[in-house]
Order: sequence, then structure tokens, then C-alpha cells
Amino acid sequence: LSAVGAGAVAARDVLRTAYPEVPVEDASSSSSSTHMRPYKNMKVAAWDLDNSDIDRYLTARIGGVVLTHDPRYTGDDHDSGLESEHHANRAFSDFVGKPVAAVLSSLGVRVRFVEAPSADAEKGRADFAICWGGGRGTEVVVGEGKTPAVLKDVEVINETTRASEASVRKASEQACCYIKTRCLRYGFLTCLHGTFFIKRLEDHKYAFSRPVLCTDTQPSVAEVLAYIALKANNEGTWTDSSQSALGATSVSAMEQDAPPLAAGGCLQRSARRSLRLAAVAELQAQPGQQHRQLSCLCHPEAALQLSDTTLGKGQTGRVRLASFYGKPCAVKMVDACKQAELVRSLKNE
Repeated sequence: LSAVGAGAVAARDVLRTAYPEVPVEDASSSSSSTHMRPYKNMKVAAWDLDNSDIDRYLTARIGGVVLTHDPRYTGDDHDSGLESEHHANRAFSDFVGKPVAAVLSSLGVRVRFVEAPSADAEKGRADFAICWGGGRGTEVVVGEGKTPAVLKDVEVINETTRASEASVRKASEQACCYIKTRCLRYGFLTCLHGTFFIKRLEDHKYAFSRPVLCTDTQPSVAEVLAYIALKANNEGTWTDSSQSALGATSVSAMEQDAPPLAAGGCLQRSARRSLRLAAVAELQAQPGQQHRQLSCLCHPEAALQLSDTTLGKGQTGRVRLASFYGKPCAVKMVDACKQAELVRSLKNE
């Protein structure tokens, strides 16, 4: 066996010499994630999680509902049987991610916690994703998992620890790279014992929380996970620096007045629509910049799912039943090829 191992290492070194630009993974390394290039211009800051802020936000959104996780999550036997990343990720998904999604779903929020979502050649394959809406849903939070041996004793992730600990640097860059390539605002890095939550501050700057331990209660891992899931869906996707100033203004106004979940679990869409229209009016009041700035109000294509049901017809087109982020809605449609003159009037509605 040692001879076979030595031969594999020799073959790997030959490939690296002949094809230096082609990454060749070590045979000893086992990872369920797609290989991501180093995130060289990434910067790290500290995120001071405030339990009172989290409590207020969750109370406003989900009332007095208690967020719980599987009791096995707070046990002392996390090291047993978790020698592989796959086992650790499955445990986090079963103990924390899926129970949190189940609680939110019981309130009428169509959210799923997905382990090992579909791979993408450009975006890479993350270990976890929180998806909003029906069907496959839209990713709003992405996560990366490691074994307890990698991050268990790490108390903080900053530039110092990243410079001195190669495993911390690789793990943090991988998690933030997934956030960046998906244009998201939130993510997390977990080793089951503890979970670092990540908030994007700038295009290449990310704030890491302290590790929230599996035994913590103020806040618990389940509470923070639900918190960032709701915040991520409310704030939308990340916009680049050329639009960040306007995006931050619109997001903060919408977040401040974000409507709570009603008793039946449905969002008060009229209040959210008023905020959206106010943001559009503010943008249209700035001549010469409408096209560039209105792009920050766009949504991913997967957020809207059209049905074959026609609700009615009017002068400018027909109205079809659809779902927007999993919530029922009506969509007015016009044939731009046959009725190009009506496109302008449709945009003004």
C-alpha cells in the first residue's frame, strides 16, 4: 500500500510539472465541494451579533414562535463518526437546517434547507443553501461545512488567523467565494460544534461573527440561521459598488418597515408594494440614471413562476396567475412584438 501511495504522489507531481495551470487535488484530501480558486482580494471584518437585535427582528417577523433544533445537536458525541465532511454536513442539516426550515414553513414561508445543492461550473458547489419560494426556489443564503477537526478550536476568524492558519484561510475564502459568485449578502461556515455567520459589507469585504456554539442559547444557532434567512430574503441580492449607495438606501428603508408575518403566515404584500413603488419613484426622479439604477430592483428569473391560468384580459394584454418567491400573484403581459406602443403604458402602471 505504501508503494501505491508513493506512486500516486509521484504521478501527481509529474502532472503538476507538465500542466502547472491545471489544479490536481491531493489523493488524501476529501471534499464534497467543487474546487474554488483562492479569493486573494478578500477582506475580513468582525460581526458583533447582538442578541437583542435578533430577538426584536424575529419577534417582528414570526411573533412568539420558538425556533428549535434537534436535541441531539447539543450532545457531547459530535466527534464520534464525524471523521468525514459528509457526515458532519449531514448532521448539521438534520439537527439544525431542516428543523429551522420546518418551523418557518409552518408559518407559511416557503423556504427549504438544501444539503449539497446543484453544482455550477462558475459558482462552485456549496455544501448548504437556503432556498426561498416554490419549486427549486432561489438561493438566498449559502453555507460551507467542515469537520470538527478543522475549525473546532478556532475562536475568531480575522486577518491574523487567516494568515497563520492555512485551513482557516481556505475555509473562509471558500465560503465567501460562494457568496460572491451568487451575488448574495449572507452565508455561514460551520463545523457542527460551532458556526460562523457571515455578512457581506462591501464587494470583497465580509464580516464574520464569533462561533455560535451548539450549546449557546442567546442567540442559538437556529435563531441566527432563521435571522439571516429572513434578512437575506428581505434585502435581496447584492449589487456591485456602482449601485451600492442607492441599493443600501432602498434596502434600509424597506427593511425598517418590513411587514411582519400575519396570523395565517402570508406577508402583507400591499405594504411591501408601496415601499417598492416609492423606491421606483425616487429613482425615476433622477434623470439620466434610470437604466443603471433601476437594475438594482431586478429579481432573479427563477423568483417568478408563471402558470397556464389566465385571470383576465384587458386593453394592454392578458393577466396570468403566477407565483413570486412562492407567493400567489397576478402578472400582466403584453406582446412587445405586436403591441410595441403599449410597452410604455404598461411600464407606467
